[in-house]
Amino acid sequence: MIKGTAAANDFIKELKDIDIVSASQDKRSFYKEILDNISDSEEEKTILVYLLNNSSTQATLVAERNFFSDYLKDFLTIDANSKTMWAPVKENRIKVFRNLASNENVGEKIKSLQKSSALGVPITSESGDVIGSIWVLGNNDAKSTREYVNLKDLLLEAANKIAWKEEHDKNKDGLH
Repeated sequence: MIKGTAAANDFIKELKDIDIVSASQDKRSFYKEILDNISDSEEEKTILVYLLNNSSTQATLVAERNFFSDYLKDFLTIDANSKTMWAPVKENRIKVFRNLASNENVGEKIKSLQKSSALGVPITSESGDVIGSIWVLGNNDAKSTREYVNLKDLLLEAANKIAWKEEHDKNKDGLH
């Protein structure tokens, strides 16, 4: 669990010091580690990780944290109709939404989670193709806080690890 700025900075340094993710690490433990490193015990943030399906027109939820099972059915997959959730995939850029309840640019689906802010980061392969997205939804609407910058950096590092792992697993599976 990341607690405060110093711990977040230590984790970012640790990620930069790691050259590769263990090839033998199974998906479940890999994503648990990713979520553990993003989690922040000071606030119950909802974390969602999506990966594109083969068609690239839909993404499936592959990992989540602090997500109510009541909402699971509505968030298992996202596509172009998921206006807000699809934005990092479509635009290949970080998306920040604040004041979710009153924000006209946010779809009803994401508003139903009753969070006040959302940060979405694309997961991009080495070749530059978007392969998914990571979302963190919370109740902090601060415009420019150190916590936001640290969280954004943390998500970018996590996205790089996920992209590397997915690419490595795809290449490994192709060899069999």
